[in-house]
Amino acid sequence: MLAFELTISEQIALAPGLSTASQWIRWLQAGDAQEKEHSRAQNPQEPPVLDFLPAMQRRRLSALSRLVFAAAWPILKQHPQCPVVFSSRNGEINRSFQLLIELAKGNGVSPTSFGLSVHNAIAGQLAIHHAITPNSRPFQPTATAWKTPCWMPG
Repeated sequence: MLAFELTISEQIALAPGLSTASQWIRWLQAGDAQEKEHSRAQNPQEPPVLDFLPAMQRRRLSALSRLVFAAAWPILKQHPQCPVVFSSRNGEINRSFQLLIELAKGNGVSPTSFGLSVHNAIAGQLAIHHAITPNSRPFQPTATAWKTPCWMPG
C-alpha cells in the first residue's frame, strides 16, 4: 500500500470565469448547474497571456495548458524546488480527438500536435519550460487509488 503525507501550503485555482477566491466561493455556493454556469458567465476571463514564455511556445499551448501554466508558474517561481502534482481526468483529449478526426479523413498529423496530445503533455511542457526535470518521474497509481494519473517530481 502506498502511503505518503502531502502538505499544501499554497494553491491557485483557475477555470474560465473563475480566478479569484471570491469567484470560486460564489460558484461553489451556487445551487444547480445552471446557476453555476451563470456564476461563471458573470466573470468573463480572457485566456492567460503567459508573457514569461517565448511566443512560439505560447502558440502551441491549448486553453487547458494555458490555465495550468498560469496557475503553476507563480508558485514555481516562488518555490522552484517544490514538488508538482499534475492530475487530469482527460488530459489533452480535445487535441487527441482532433488528431483522430484528421486521421479518419486520411490526412496526416503534425508531429508537434501528436507529441502535445499525450495525457501528460502539459506536465512535460511545464517541466521543460520551468526546468524542473531533475529527479522527476511519472506516477500512475492503480485504478483503485485515483481515477486520474499524475506527474510528480521528486
